[in-house]
Amino acid sequence: RRPVAATVPPPPAPVNWPVAERGLVEAIALDGDVASWVTSNGALALFTDQGLAAAGQKLVEAWENHRPVGEVMEGLPPALASRLGEVLLGDGPWSEETNRMQMAQDYVARLRQRAERTKRQAMVAEVRRADRDGDASSSREALGQLSELRRREGGAV
Repeated sequence: RRPVAATVPPPPAPVNWPVAERGLVEAIALDGDVASWVTSNGALALFTDQGLAAAGQKLVEAWENHRPVGEVMEGLPPALASRLGEVLLGDGPWSEETNRMQMAQDYVARLRQRAERTKRQAMVAEVRRADRDGDASSSREALGQLSELRRREGGAV
């Protein structure tokens, strides 16, 4: 008679989350001060991955309500829960010497840059669409908005 092997579930499939979003969720899981800072800066609204944004919000709420982060992890998708478990156990760039707040601030800066770039690209597309359609009024308006955005960013018009 052959021994029966125990059924072990396969590890969660790796997911290609946006790096800054994943890193920020990891920082939130590790540090309540980061969670508070993220909330006060509206950083979760910059996420493109709604699953990560929801997980980040749940982690923030756990910190705010003085609940263990582990409780939140039970309700997360397996791949994310597994990754956060590794992070909480010390895997990755999150050693005790790591300045978590600085890393979180860097991630948020990257998210803001991405959001501005996306907005700028949409404005350029609008200018091109209006030009293609022969809509001079819309073209001037979109070009004015694009110029204002570039001026605020400190770039050339």
